[in-house]
Amino acid sequence: MFLNSDTSIPSLYRDCIKSFDRLLDLLNPSGEVVPILNDQIGRLRAWAQNAGAHRSPESRMSLEHRLREASKVRRVVVDLLVDLSETLITTLSIASGEEFRPPEQPIASGSPASDESSDSEPDVEPPPIDPLDERVREISHIITCLYRFSIAIQNPAPTDRLLQRRR
Repeated sequence: MFLNSDTSIPSLYRDCIKSFDRLLDLLNPSGEVVPILNDQIGRLRAWAQNAGAHRSPESRMSLEHRLREASKVRRVVVDLLVDLSETLITTLSIASGEEFRPPEQPIASGSPASDESSDSEPDVEPPPIDPLDERVREISHIITCLYRFSIAIQNPAPTDRLLQRRR
């Protein structure tokens, strides 16, 4: 996803919410990832309410307004929201079957692991990770990063103004 510097935090947030909604509509309501995704969209909405990410950039209460002179902090927030949006889009393509999901392959009885002597411990491979579960974990991680970054967001240093004064 190509973004220019004019991309606003509220528009990225709205895109993420729309993608979450599309994903939840696509998935089976009784599926095991749906409650996790519902928790994550709730966490994202709570973060946005607390930070003001959902507010119009013209509002003095908006995150966009508060970060107007802290471009590095704003860039991190934008990058996290872009990552979240891209992960949600990838998750949508996996859930809809557009992206390849490798089938689970049974271990063959004549595999090299079974030919080893009984003295050694057999190599046990962990079960393959489902791509959908992996993306759900990634979504959770990104939202956790937004929460952890909240302290820097609450009182951003006016670094842009300080840099201009040095010149």
